[in-house]
Formats: sequence, structure tokens, C-alpha cells
Amino acid sequence: ATLTSSPLRAGFPGGRVIPPKDLFVPFSKLDLHPSLVKAIKELGFVRPTPIQADSIPPALQGRDVLACAMTGSGKTYAFLLP
Repeated sequence: ATLTSSPLRAGFPGGRVIPPKDLFVPFSKLDLHPSLVKAIKELGFVRPTPIQADSIPPALQGRDVLACAMTGSGKTYAFLLP
């Protein structure tokens, strides 16, 4: 599956549009390992950026993710954390 993301919406091939995620979801709700959640909190991050909130869950499910977002949006962590 291919995922594209913007702060406003995420879409999949075929024109299917998924409603935006709650932008205030904490990292603890993304099913990351507890030690990662603890380290993220210790680094001062409060909640994931939209690209992280959209791409981490399918990556944790073992799905392929292709995402596009602006520089500084958190893409590296979005692919590194899962």
C-alpha cells in the first residue's frame, strides 16, 4: 500500500481519501515499544507530527509506506521509529 500525507488528509491509490487523524494523538497511542515512547518523551517530543501519525501505524503492521512531506516535518522519525 502507498500512503501520502499532508497536514490536511492522507490518501491511498485509487482516490480513496482517509479522514485526517486526531492531530493531538500521543506517541503512546501508536503502539510503539514502551522504551521508545519513554525515550521520545525524555527528548521532549509531546505528540507525533501528521506524517508520523499517518505513517507509523501501517509501518508497524509490516505494510510498505511511501510518504511525502515537507522538510522538517518528521519524516525521518516516521520511518525510523517503527
